[in-house]
Amino acid sequence: MLSEKGIKLEVIKIRFQPTDYQFTLKAMDFEALLLFYEKPGDYRNTIEPPALMSLIRAASWLGFDSDRVWLVKELEALWPYDLEELCANPEPRLDAPEVAALARMCEIDTLLKPAFYDMARTPGFGLENLEESEQIDHADMLRLVRMREYLSEIWVQAAAREDTTLVCRHFRAAPSSDGDGNSSPFEYADEKPALGSTASASVASKCLSATARREAWVRLVYDSGIFTQYRYDPLCGLAALINLEWTDEWCRDCKDKRRAGWCKMQKSIWEKIDEYLKED
Repeated sequence: MLSEKGIKLEVIKIRFQPTDYQFTLKAMDFEALLLFYEKPGDYRNTIEPPALMSLIRAASWLGFDSDRVWLVKELEALWPYDLEELCANPEPRLDAPEVAALARMCEIDTLLKPAFYDMARTPGFGLENLEESEQIDHADMLRLVRMREYLSEIWVQAAAREDTTLVCRHFRAAPSSDGDGNSSPFEYADEKPALGSTASASVASKCLSATARREAWVRLVYDSGIFTQYRYDPLCGLAALINLEWTDEWCRDCKDKRRAGWCKMQKSIWEKIDEYLKED
């Protein structure tokens, strides 16, 4: 009857047997897909993450491959795989467990790493609000536990105390109470102090004693709350150490060496996480 009135109908063929994905399609996911096709203009600018995940489940199960590719790219943009972007958003996302379950369910490997990292750094892995049909399986729970243990150990290794292998051999005495400190005459040959700032340049080129540095480390890392805050989040914790305003207990060269070392450690941790996500 509609065709007789000049209204064009588009027939969508649906395969009611699931593809290679072993999960049951929920009514809410199918409904989301119907709404998507009914009013595609409503989804032109932004698709909220819950709707996006429903659409991916439906498109995957029904075999709508071209739509699935586009939808997955939209979700990947919200969960960047890039280390720099992850560190720019230090708060873990509350929907990480749902994204991790979706990634396993629909075989989207690019989402596993950022979602599992967010779970590992969240108290209780963020599983409180996860629906029964989206539960993380036993094997992945073991992976999460092992990953969290590794993240905690590597953070303690990095932040519990300064790396003694990077300690500068050229020290200056801590200033005495009357302001007369004994200073080492050593200065780096390539240091060019600004005019009128000889004293500050000399301070910047030499480290204080181990005791003074240890006290400063406690003040800057422990008393500030950094050590506790990033207990399971060494990537953002190292970013906090890199961006910290380190005081004059360390020379400029040692500060730069530590920051470079922490950047290298971040990359190593991010690569190591891949090993915890491999299927046994």
